[in-house]
Amino acid sequence: MFNLQKYLEDRQVDFHVEGEKNVTKGWVNIQCPFLGCSDPSWHLGINLDSLLIHCYICGAKGSVERVIQEIDKCSYNKAQKTIEEYSDEEEVRITKPLFRSEREVEECILPDNIDKTFHKKHYQYLKSRNFNPDYLIQKYNLMSVYNIGRYKFRIIIPYYYNSKLICFNTRDVTDKADLRYQFCDIENSVIEVKHTFYNIDTVKDRCIIVEGPSDVWRMGDSSIAVSGKQTTKEQLLMIREKGIKKVLVLYDADDSEEKIGEELANNLTGIVPWVELIELDSSDPGELSKEEVNEIRRIIFN
Repeated sequence: MFNLQKYLEDRQVDFHVEGEKNVTKGWVNIQCPFLGCSDPSWHLGINLDSLLIHCYICGAKGSVERVIQEIDKCSYNKAQKTIEEYSDEEEVRITKPLFRSEREVEECILPDNIDKTFHKKHYQYLKSRNFNPDYLIQKYNLMSVYNIGRYKFRIIIPYYYNSKLICFNTRDVTDKADLRYQFCDIENSVIEVKHTFYNIDTVKDRCIIVEGPSDVWRMGDSSIAVSGKQTTKEQLLMIREKGIKKVLVLYDADDSEEKIGEELANNLTGIVPWVELIELDSSDPGELSKEEVNEIRRIIFN
């Protein structure tokens, strides 16, 4: 049986299950990924038995392969192989991950095969992205795993909340892996990745919201990463709890991502007094020049 929950979690796609708003028994709802959907918010359902899909806003129908093709940007044959990779012999029960108040993990469990020193291949990757590796390694406590295990050839990116290690993300340095970013398992997290923001401890009363950790590395302090394209209700609650007064939303220069950025900005207007969305002409925040970064930061911090 296709393990839909594992697939969606690995792709950083939030989902709603039976018992939540607008979810029919036997279905899981996600934000509609198809271009042209006028209101993608949780309106695409996936039937757990038939694996058929239906968006009751834009009318998209078909098999779950269509959704996988859209999320992974892959061929139909590759989508079928992905289903095989995520299939189990036993019946899979879809459940929502535990909220942080319900979880009993006291500390985040890091991989046991982390290198004692930052590996050269990983160092060169950061350098190739025009980052200062020594600065990032020290400031963000980055670690590396070489060529063994689940996180081989990945940079380990720790997440902190109130100075406590709560979870981690990883970034592939080969650019050959199916997943550029791969989260730690929920059961090994104090707070799971999608219930917090990367770099949240540097925020006071204003921040820049970006997509991934590498965008934070470029934008600097008071920038925080959603860790994926879509925000969760837990992340929005964290913004409210922090008492943030001004937010600048900065997403990649892509039509679909601009739409997601607009949705995030709209969601924030109810909890933050000042919200602005910046639409980049090209590239993404992680590729901006120092001059461009300074110009954007002046909008909210000066």
